[in-house]
Amino acid sequence: GKVTVYVSYAEINQALRDELIWTVLQILVLDVIIVLALSRILSSIVLNPLAHIGAALHDIAEGEADLTKRIPRAKTDEFNEVSDSFNTFIDRLQQIIGQVSDGIGTITHAANEIASGNMDLSSRTESQASSLEETAASMQEITSTVKQNAENAQIANRMVGTAAVVASKGGTVVAQVVETMGSINQS
Repeated sequence: GKVTVYVSYAEINQALRDELIWTVLQILVLDVIIVLALSRILSSIVLNPLAHIGAALHDIAEGEADLTKRIPRAKTDEFNEVSDSFNTFIDRLQQIIGQVSDGIGTITHAANEIASGNMDLSSRTESQASSLEETAASMQEITSTVKQNAENAQIANRMVGTAAVVASKGGTVVAQVVETMGSINQS
C-alpha cells in the first residue's frame, strides 16, 4: 500500500522558517569569520607592507630621511618588487649624494688653491709695485743729481772761462812787467 501522511501547512511553514533562520545564522557567522580572516590576511599581506612603504616615503618627504634605512621585504612578490625597487632607488640616491659630496670637496679644494694663488699674486704685485716706486724715486734722485751736476759743470765752465780771461790778462801783465824789467835793465 500506500501511506498517506498528513502534515499541516503551518508545521511545514514553521519547519522551513526554522531551517531558513538556522541557515541564515550559519551563513552570517561564516561570513563574519571569513571577513575577519580576510581582514587579518589583508592587513598582514597588504596593509602592513604598504604602511612600511608609506612610512619610508614619509621620512623622505619630511627631509629627515635616513638613507641607510631600507624597506623590509614583505610576504608577497608584488610588495617585494616595490620594496626592492625603492631600496635600489635609495642606494643610487646615496651614491649620487656621495658623488656630489666628493665633487663639493674637490671644488672647495680647487677654490682654496685659486684663492691662495690670488693672494700670492697679489703679494707679488704689491712687491713689484713697491720696487717700481723705489726705482722711480731713485731715478728722480739720479735725475736731480745729473741736473745739479750739469748746473755745476756750467758754473765750473764759466769759472774756467773767467780764469782763462784772468790768466790771459795776468799773462799780458807779466809780459808787460818782463818788458818793463827788460827796459829797466837796458837802461
